[in-house]
Amino acid sequence: MLLSIITTIGVTIRIKRFKDTKDKPVINSQREILENRIYTIQQQLLDDSYNFVDTNKLLIKFASDNKFSNNIPNYSFFDSLGISISHLQKSENTAFCLMPFNKQYWPLYIVIKQSCGDKGIICSRSDETYEPGNILKQILESIIRSRFIFAVLDGRNPNVFYEIGIAHAIGKPVFLIAHQKDKDKLPFDVSSSRLILYKSYNHLERQIQEIIDNNKVENGHTGENENS
Repeated sequence: MLLSIITTIGVTIRIKRFKDTKDKPVINSQREILENRIYTIQQQLLDDSYNFVDTNKLLIKFASDNKFSNNIPNYSFFDSLGISISHLQKSENTAFCLMPFNKQYWPLYIVIKQSCGDKGIICSRSDETYEPGNILKQILESIIRSRFIFAVLDGRNPNVFYEIGIAHAIGKPVFLIAHQKDKDKLPFDVSSSRLILYKSYNHLERQIQEIIDNNKVENGHTGENENS
């Protein structure tokens, strides 16, 4: 009797695992199709740059205790996520990329990652490694730790703009990346910032490596290229 029960439980577990494995590719495929449709529709809506504000509403996570201070800088937001900025050390040979995770932007990320790698800089983005816990906390910690922050404006993803704002607020120099053809469609609040406009992947590679060369750490000081 006991052997029969154990056998039944084992078969049930194997069937469940099979169904989960079988359904996962279907779900991922459907999600990818939906994401591509969303990006296509968004691009159509944003052909007129004046529609940007109306079509991109940001969902902002406020500090859980709702306690704010007039002191500047005020890091209560980071404290509420369990992040201690003073205890996070910056790694000089790292870069972090803020960008949409849609599959169509993967080749662009590979160019950014390899361009950094050729200069001895380890570039990553938040979906490369999965860690249990608060994903926003992980992203912010990566921003704080990284020497270089590259942010892709292609696709005009609200999360990317949100993360750019946080990086600016803590004093991180953010290098914004956008395709040359979209220059006139960029929202006014970033068009005058440090911006990399690329015509091709080779063009982007050269610009990223030039930025890294111009911002090398020498004797505790960094060179800032204000024209990047």
